[in-house]
Amino acid sequence: MNIQSNKHRNTLLVIVTGVLIASLMIALIPMSTVQADSSSQEAAPTAPGNEGRGSAFLEKTLKREQKVNDNLVSLFDKADKVFTKLQDAIQNGKTNGKDVSAFEYALEELNNQITSARAAHDKAASLLNSHAGFDDTGKVTNAKLAVQTIREVGKYQREARHLIGDSVKDALSAIRECRQGNQAE
Repeated sequence: MNIQSNKHRNTLLVIVTGVLIASLMIALIPMSTVQADSSSQEAAPTAPGNEGRGSAFLEKTLKREQKVNDNLVSLFDKADKVFTKLQDAIQNGKTNGKDVSAFEYALEELNNQITSARAAHDKAASLLNSHAGFDDTGKVTNAKLAVQTIREVGKYQREARHLIGDSVKDALSAIRECRQGNQAE
């Protein structure tokens, strides 16, 4: 009976650890954002004949930010799946009579951080959809406004990634602590 109990506990810990490690790896996927330097961009393409490097840089940066936004959407989808798997693992632990309070706390914190990250992402997505300073095709129409848009989008996207990364690290730490507590029993 005791061997079977240890087997279930070890299986639960392996599943939860694997899921969290996978989510950490997903959170660490490079999704860089580029900020436009206002000193070099403010005077850029305001004159119709001056469509040079400044406009091209801003247009490429807008496309890059849109790709980062798509990657964040994918990351949130994966985080939702991990969250569901963690809930299932906690329920299995409860069914087997295990102390899962540390896991429950980690799951609650993960949920709170993901909610905050989604709010930051939604702000970035809204700015991208309004594309202030750009026309519908992504061409610069107002350099100052385009620089401001790129900066704000980058700020919100970094915030979202930071929150997701912190939540995964905290969840992994809680799992380690719970694992050490269960091994001591």
